[in-house]
Amino acid sequence: MRAVIFDFDGTIVDSLAAVIKVFEDVTKRSHRFTPEEIEELQHKDPLQIALELNVPRWKIPGLLIKGRRMFRDHMRSIKVHDGVTEVINALHEQGVPLFVLSTNSRANVQKYLRWHGLDTLFTKIYGNAGVLGKTRKLHIVCKNEGLDPTTSWYIGDETRDIIGAHGAGLKVIAVSWGYNSRIALADKGPDALVDIPADILAILNKKA
Repeated sequence: MRAVIFDFDGTIVDSLAAVIKVFEDVTKRSHRFTPEEIEELQHKDPLQIALELNVPRWKIPGLLIKGRRMFRDHMRSIKVHDGVTEVINALHEQGVPLFVLSTNSRANVQKYLRWHGLDTLFTKIYGNAGVLGKTRKLHIVCKNEGLDPTTSWYIGDETRDIIGAHGAGLKVIAVSWGYNSRIALADKGPDALVDIPADILAILNKKA
């Protein structure tokens, strides 16, 4: 079955500010990251950032839990990226099975999508993917849903999304409006790299 699996944070929703806030809180910074510092962070993956900010490895799972809690508490103020809703609706109307695989909790994702009228467009939502990699969970999604990885796509905004998707045999579209920078994404060799949501449809329809 041809299908599209979406990442959630950064790809569907504009949650970069929440991610930055988690790092600021955990590292007990006396001041906020400057725009220049945030731009530098966007060239790195979460593990690199945590280690450079002297966050012990044993505290990294706690970062994820804190991030999920923060998203839950403030999800009303976090917006869907412009143009993404239209892409999801168009794919659904084409009969493409849609899924979500996120490091966020399934409950958070479901509640957010319901508030924005998007929950019924997805066949299933998978949450709690590992913060350090998604290959194993993507294998599970494909097996559980009977998906053919060679004809299915993952859409994400981080370098680890590209690595995880390719590790599971999926094609991947990287989006430049999320967490990692365009340069960092391009360096990992995604099958496609887009700057606006409408380009996702153009690529998927061309490859169909």
